[in-house]
Amino acid sequence: MKLDSPTVPPFGRRGAVLAALALVLLAYCGLASLTAASRRPAPDEGLFASPAITLITKGYMGTPIRDSSAGLPGLERRTYWVMPLHLVVLAGWYKVFGIGLWQMRLLSLLWGVVGLAALFTLVWKLTQDVLAAVVAAALTATDFLYVT
Repeated sequence: MKLDSPTVPPFGRRGAVLAALALVLLAYCGLASLTAASRRPAPDEGLFASPAITLITKGYMGTPIRDSSAGLPGLERRTYWVMPLHLVVLAGWYKVFGIGLWQMRLLSLLWGVVGLAALFTLVWKLTQDVLAAVVAAALTATDFLYVT
């Protein structure tokens, strides 16, 4: 496509790509926000929130809402059923923005934006085609499983 053709906006190819990416991110953020606001809480959300809240309030990362008699002894004091980085980041997030379901889902939404940026960069570097990268990001941003 020539840069002086009528199909390219007057602000150039880079501006068109940035506008397309902004539209993709806006679509993702809108869909993810609506989904986060309308979905019922899942049991996993409570299981992941519990150690983060315990870390903030009591200073250790236990999961008191899970029954430790089900073969996971000491779970109310130590969380070892999941890798701790997400729980520590979530605890810091809760410390800054407060504890709540919306706050937890907002953190996931922001990581979704990071994932879309990484996907765009990966496809662009592998194919050397910015249009393919925008299409890949757009398809992922509107995918039901990615949004939820």
